[in-house]
Amino acid sequence: PVTLVACATSPGGGDPPDSVDARRGDARVDAFIPGDPDACVATPQQLLQNGGFDDGSSPWVFVPSSSTIIAAPPALPFPPQAGGAAGWFGGANNTNDRAIQLFAVPAGAQALRVTGFECFVTTDSAGADDSFEALLRDASGNTVETLRTATNLDVGTTCAWTAFTWPAASSHAGESLSLVIQAVTDASFQTSFVLDSLGVEADVCP
Repeated sequence: PVTLVACATSPGGGDPPDSVDARRGDARVDAFIPGDPDACVATPQQLLQNGGFDDGSSPWVFVPSSSTIIAAPPALPFPPQAGGAAGWFGGANNTNDRAIQLFAVPAGAQALRVTGFECFVTTDSAGADDSFEALLRDASGNTVETLRTATNLDVGTTCAWTAFTWPAASSHAGESLSLVIQAVTDASFQTSFVLDSLGVEADVCP
């Protein structure tokens, strides 16, 4: 906000009068922009671990536990965006893949977002048969935000790694959350929802 301060001088100099009279003196308007001494400079903090799926499964939890979500060439039919592996959701018929990771949001968080790279590929163009979603859930398992949804009709036929940022609507400061990524495919044709270099970033005031 800008505060306008009116100052006046008398024709003969000296102290300004109690009121401004443009006929008797010169009126001057100064702009004064007050600062906020309590304002902070938020710095990003990384809250997710093993977002590139290169260090085994921990601390991710996979459902089903026998899932082959972590994949590397030659099983993964295209190179990861970085490192040696990526998170491969779907990629076969009749899958129901889910990856979950818990994290705590600092109390001073001002904003929250999920970042990374995605490569979504399909051979199914007949209907919205295969689906993907990325969610935030609270400590009770309730979905508090839906960050990303997609079906096979939203994606192409070749892998093109694309950077993304999924901003959360709330900072969720001081909350315990889980990032949930899941994909469901049907019995015919195939869709791959592949993620790499994932991060959960919070902008935090000290």
